[in-house]
Amino acid sequence: MGDATLDYLWTPDQDDTYAFLQGTGQATPYRKNRVADTFAIWNSRANLVVKELPWGLTSPNADIRIRFGGIPQGDILGWSVFANPSIGLAWDRAYIERNGGKFDITGVLSTTVIPENASPTKLEDQKSEEKLLFHELEHTLGLQHEHESALTDKPNPKINIAASFDGDSLMIYPGLEGS
Repeated sequence: MGDATLDYLWTPDQDDTYAFLQGTGQATPYRKNRVADTFAIWNSRANLVVKELPWGLTSPNADIRIRFGGIPQGDILGWSVFANPSIGLAWDRAYIERNGGKFDITGVLSTTVIPENASPTKLEDQKSEEKLLFHELEHTLGLQHEHESALTDKPNPKINIAASFDGDSLMIYPGLEGS
């Protein structure tokens, strides 16, 4: 793979898939539906189709492999692999112990933010749930943090696509708006 950001992106003619690597104890119908709804919004607005695969020992390996749970490393609410390097990716034990998940996971979503069976009742909690879902799933589709754009004072050297800074983006960490 080259070092250009475009090498990381999914292609429009590619079959992009995701799966939940847990049973219904953590990957409850509500949580699975929230992920499916988020991908459906992207499917309707981008030239991509990301669809769910059932998970099981005999199932094909999905490109994006999602787990719900806690993350050992502090107050992080979610993480995900950036775009298509997730295909066939496996983590070592040290990474799993720091970040949660399993060896073949490509993203973890907090069960403290995404409730088990119903939408949060407080508006602030509903916004947190939506932001976490979009932020992490947008990483899986190839979007990087807004505050690491080549046009900011703290660019990520691995990113070579520059766009106007958007302080309202879901891809920016709280406190970095207007950077």
